[in-house]
Amino acid sequence: MGPKGVCPTCTQPLKDHYEQALAEMEQTVGQLRQAYALARDQEKTLLQTIREQETAVEALRRQKEELVKRQAGLDETKKQHAQLTAEQKMLQERHEQNQAQLSELGVIDYDAAAHAACTQRVAAAQALLQKQAQLEERVGRRTALEADLSGAQKTRVEIIRDLDQTRQAQTALNFNEADFQSAKAEVDHESQALDQSQEALSGCRETMARVTSETESLAKTIEEQALKGEQIKLLDEEVRYLEALDMHLGRFRLELAGRIRQLLAHRASQLLALVSNNRYQWLELDEDYGIQVYDANQAFGVDRFSGGEQDLVNLCLRIAISQVVAERSGGFPVNFLVLDEVFASQDEERKGSILDALNRLSSQFRQIFMITHVEAIKEILPVILEVRFRDADTSEAIWR
Repeated sequence: MGPKGVCPTCTQPLKDHYEQALAEMEQTVGQLRQAYALARDQEKTLLQTIREQETAVEALRRQKEELVKRQAGLDETKKQHAQLTAEQKMLQERHEQNQAQLSELGVIDYDAAAHAACTQRVAAAQALLQKQAQLEERVGRRTALEADLSGAQKTRVEIIRDLDQTRQAQTALNFNEADFQSAKAEVDHESQALDQSQEALSGCRETMARVTSETESLAKTIEEQALKGEQIKLLDEEVRYLEALDMHLGRFRLELAGRIRQLLAHRASQLLALVSNNRYQWLELDEDYGIQVYDANQAFGVDRFSGGEQDLVNLCLRIAISQVVAERSGGFPVNFLVLDEVFASQDEERKGSILDALNRLSSQFRQIFMITHVEAIKEILPVILEVRFRDADTSEAIWR
């Protein structure tokens, strides 16, 4: 609101104390931003330390797992070594026993012919034993067949006796083939009717199950519709709240835009006075942010001025917007300003005024980067980075 605003603490008009209060606030904000940046750096350092510690812990964990695996392998190797030692001891004992038995037998004279004859007699004896086993198997099979034959004869006698009894019982029943066929047909008819009744009953049960399922589905749908109705009521109420909030936010946006508009006009006016050597000392912004520039205490639209003066006014307004955005961003301060071909439409006097104004802005924008093709400007700037074509496909940058 400028000097006409009131102090947020004592509610008195700021007037001449506006610039001092604004400077103190900017200094406080700058200190807070530096403290915040320091805290962010410390946080990054701590996070880096934590990541390094986690990496070290992970490496130690993997080393521990590897040592555990090696220890398990070593235990298994020790176990196998103990088993092999026991087997070696057992084999040694058996060897000693065999040596003792050989010692007891003494010296034995070996006769190869007698050994071959004995081998032949053993083979002949084994053949005889095999033939004896076959004969014993055949004898056993004959005994089993005789027992099966005796059982079959007994079964034949029993079947003949049962057949005679069945014929006697059939004769006593006075069996009639025609009556039997008639009764059989009636039984078949009744069985078919029973099957049809069972099929009809199954169809009725399926219909009843389908109707029950549809009834449950309809009840569920009705319940869901009722729930959606409640949700719609809640959403309608929320919509009303949001519409009211949108209306109030719109009013707040308009009010905020009105406040910022005055601040932008004030900052742009200061810059315009600098670059125009106090010829144009004030500009205003209407509700649509249209620019009105005062010339001899009379406001004119920017269309009334020359093209170079219009570019000058727009440059001042853009720089003022950058200043306000940097101040109101709440984050790190904006210290870098880029200007692209702002001298093309200006005369020599205006170019010098713009450079003087930019020098004064260097206290806020510590780096001002200008892109220009004007040779006279290049000779004035303290640092020049000239871009030249090396060939058709590449270029190079040269410090001057």
